[in-house]
Amino acid sequence: AVSKDADPAWSKTGGIKAWIDGEPDARTGAVYEPYLGHFPTDIPGGKGILNFTQEEADALALRVDNAGLMCLFHCSADHSTDIGLNAYENVLKSGNPKNILRIEHFGVFMLSDEELKRAADMGIKVSVQPAWLTTLANSNTENLGVERAATGFKFRSMIDAGLEPAAGTDVTGIYLVTLNPFLHMYAAVTRNSDMGIFQPEQAISVTEALKMWTVWAAKSMGEFAVKGSIEPGKYADMTV
Repeated sequence: AVSKDADPAWSKTGGIKAWIDGEPDARTGAVYEPYLGHFPTDIPGGKGILNFTQEEADALALRVDNAGLMCLFHCSADHSTDIGLNAYENVLKSGNPKNILRIEHFGVFMLSDEELKRAADMGIKVSVQPAWLTTLANSNTENLGVERAATGFKFRSMIDAGLEPAAGTDVTGIYLVTLNPFLHMYAAVTRNSDMGIFQPEQAISVTEALKMWTVWAAKSMGEFAVKGSIEPGKYADMTV
């Protein structure tokens, strides 16, 4: 825990992150339909893993929000994303949320039109990792098949739906090759992937890619009052 006397500009408890599932590249993301093929390390049934039941996710989301903290659910596939959205919908029904409700890796690997609409209608925050196009588009297609994989990395659709996706490197993860934020901007704009140009109609503009790393990232943490843009009264954190 952070001392109550700590300067929040330097140290604070920002929120609670919980892994609802694993990840599709490891075939542990919680999917409704089994992964293609068979790996010796697959979870029985081939549908990945769930670390939380719907009831457990509901309870945790309410508890975190009631404590006034951000709730950040790692949801990397269709089944887990529905669990996260259901839990957040339950928080919204209980009254105005006390803090930000956010889904990590939202729609990066797969995303249905219904999930996209629900997230936009609920006004939740989402975090994405565009540079994974350069390293995981091929494995995602091999694991999920062309049709399901084609629903991933839909950043154009997210923005058009009214979401403001915040980009991140997932620095606590294992993909060290994608730590450079400029690689993420490049991938989001060009749609270059490890299997060629991937869904070019989902490309975004350079300005939108920059917003993913500045304005929208700050908003996703509830810190836009002090970060995310260069203007009087905000921290002078900038890269030239």
